[in-house]
Amino acid sequence: MNARTRRLWLPTLGAFLAFLGAWSALRVPVAPPGLRVDLEVTTAYEDEYALFYDDLTYAFSPERMVSVEVTPDAKPQIVHFELPEQLTRVQGLRIDPATSATTQALHAVILRGPYRTVRLGPEQIIELFTPTHDLKPFELDTLRDAVRIKPRLRRRRQARRHGQVRRTKNRRRCRRRTRATTKRNQR
Repeated sequence: MNARTRRLWLPTLGAFLAFLGAWSALRVPVAPPGLRVDLEVTTAYEDEYALFYDDLTYAFSPERMVSVEVTPDAKPQIVHFELPEQLTRVQGLRIDPATSATTQALHAVILRGPYRTVRLGPEQIIELFTPTHDLKPFELDTLRDAVRIKPRLRRRRQARRHGQVRRTKNRRRCRRRTRATTKRNQR
């Protein structure tokens, strides 16, 4: 080997070996697959939270659901939802905050993946999530830095459909009739 070849190849070989050493020392370890969804909530009631996830079908079903029991606490608490490890892609999330009509505060939604964590604060929750079914539109609680989750109470018209108002009217009519008959009988 002549001097010119040594000057050219030895530094190249040294740089390549240094690169391999740095690459093996600094590479990111392989993380286990899976997604975890954490909710930071404040609730005064013991209840069950459910998280529905949609993989590719744009539909939520009981087969793709994770539920967690929540205990009452005046301070914000973290509720953990572990999604199945074989899940490779999530199209959407649906959060069912409780089984009973209670007012609660949602402080954050935290999405944890194998290499990245995203925290959605109250403003992003209002922007990205939509209240449906029996929930009122979201309200921002600036004092608690949270989103209020309030149940929608039945309106009078809806209650009529379910027969609740009719029963009270019938009871009033029956009371009036019985009062009228008792007055007649007294005469």
